[in-house]
Amino acid sequence: WIFFFLFLSGIRKITLVLDKIPDDTLSNVIIGGDFNCIIGLVKDAQPSRTTKSKAAATLHSYLKNLNMVDIWRCLNPSAREYSFYSSVHKSYSRIDFFFIDSNLSKMVRSTQYHNRLISDHAPLTLDLNLKSEKGTYN
Repeated sequence: WIFFFLFLSGIRKITLVLDKIPDDTLSNVIIGGDFNCIIGLVKDAQPSRTTKSKAAATLHSYLKNLNMVDIWRCLNPSAREYSFYSSVHKSYSRIDFFFIDSNLSKMVRSTQYHNRLISDHAPLTLDLNLKSEKGTYN
């Protein structure tokens, strides 16, 4: 298993990190964190956006090539929920994600955003059902 928890801003940092994922472990990779880009222009921003940033386009391309999915969006296909509020722009956006290999989707019990309390970002949790020879871990 490989877990990445990141704070990324810009196309260079996104490609730098995603290029480090080894090809032989793709089925056990979970990437989570603040990616500072909006993937779904209509559902993931308020007000909605009309153009995708270079960083978002690059991230989308990497995820597709690595067979990874935005698990929150998979479980909530039509929901509008936001992880970040910009007081400067008076806008909401979903820029914090968990990306997992699509083969791990069946192991996901839930994923959800929680109330923003201390930070300007909402915490995001991922609940997995992990099985081993000795039992189940939650």
